[in-house]
Amino acid sequence: MSQLSILVCSSDKYKSLWTLNFDFLEKYWSDCPYPVYLGTDSLLSERSKTLVNRKGQYLSWSSCLLEWINQIDTEYVLLTLDDFIIRKKINQLQIENCLEFIIRKNIDSLRLVRRPKPFYPENENSLFGRYDMMMPYLASLQASIWKKSSLLSLIKEGESIWEFENSGSSRAREQGRLSFYGVYETVFDYGEHIIDGGKLLRTSTYNLPIDKYKLRLM
Repeated sequence: MSQLSILVCSSDKYKSLWTLNFDFLEKYWSDCPYPVYLGTDSLLSERSKTLVNRKGQYLSWSSCLLEWINQIDTEYVLLTLDDFIIRKKINQLQIENCLEFIIRKNIDSLRLVRRPKPFYPENENSLFGRYDMMMPYLASLQASIWKKSSLLSLIKEGESIWEFENSGSSRAREQGRLSFYGVYETVFDYGEHIIDGGKLLRTSTYNLPIDKYKLRLM
């Protein structure tokens, strides 16, 4: 049984992103051995296992995340967003190295993009480093591998995605027991997010065939 699952967080109103996201995930990570889940409100996808809001009513972003995470069996989750479109080939050996490191060192969160670079190197030759607990957006939703139990401990129902990043970071500091690491070389490269405030960021889609996908953002 796999120790890691991938969760692509989305919502029904961004369903036109799903094909774009999964096409590029499959293109650049064709040897991915992990189960891939899509988190939505109620609509299903044919491209992955879909986790929906089982309460049958509108929920906040963090309440949906709680619903999705509780439906995943693996101890670790690679959390990513629907508008993070993979741009470069993912090296499966690097992902395995990341997973082995987070398990061996009992780390709670490992950010897979160099944004920002870690403050404290694990050692001088390491890909990995630790973040300072006082840095802004400690509980960032940049693509990261999370220990599921640690992520659950930071979720507060009723929060938006931005409130989670801010208040979740504060809760992590208050707990004082979680460890946040990052990489000195990006291993899950999606450039920048392509949606902001419900609108397409053309500056972030320069090398994507956006017209082919006929994105409809509600």
